This record gives sequence, C-alpha cells and structure tokens, in this order.
Amino acid sequence: MKGRIIFITVILFGMTVSFGTATGQESEFSGSRENIRIEIVRQSELIDEDIHIRILDLTPGQRFAIRAETFDDMKRKWVSRADFVADSHGRVDTSSHAPAAGSYADVDPAGLFWSMQLEKPAK
Repeated sequence: MKGRIIFITVILFGMTVSFGTATGQESEFSGSRENIRIEIVRQSELIDEDIHIRILDLTPGQRFAIRAETFDDMKRKWVSRADFVADSHGRVDTSSHAPAAGSYADVDPAGLFWSMQLEKPAK
C-alpha cells in the first residue's frame, strides 16, 4: 500500500481521534506490520484523569500521526495533531514520548486534548 495514508479513527469523549502514518510517509500497514496495535488506557473514569495512548508494533523510527477533532456547541471544529517517531522497540506512548511536530511540544498524555485549536475556515 505504498503512497497511501491510512488513518484509524475512534470516538473518545465525543471527539474523533485518528491514528495513522504521518503525511509523506509510506504506509507500514502491509506485510509484517499489518497488526499495529492501539491501546488507550485510563486509570479511572474521571474526566480529568490522564489518557495514555500507545501505538505498538510499528517499525522503529517510523513517523506516526495522531489527530483529534471535535465540534463545540456552535458547530465550530476544533483540531489537534501530534506526529511521533517510534522508539527502538517500535512503540509510541503519549505519556512518555514528546511529539516530533504538532500542536504541542512536550511529553503530555493530555496534549492532544488541551492543545486543540479552532480550525480556520477555508478561504
């Protein structure tokens, strides 16, 4: 599937969260890497508790994007994005890895949520 960007989408707290290879990268969802695992771990059901997002079984050094979007009461779209580089074990963990690029810069398991920005309308 070279040249295709594939995103997997889940709904989390009413927000759409998408996972996939970062823009400009070849898809790794083929061959021996088709079993990429996504884990979303919470210690409790409290809304202010951290959410740990882990992507497993990537190719070491592979760039991987996580996007989040939601709509507010006025139907405005809010978005965030974080591009990560898989570690030497082929893992990305938002609670221990800082994004290489995106809407926030430091290690933060809640970074995708607090860094959402209002999407600018297309001109």
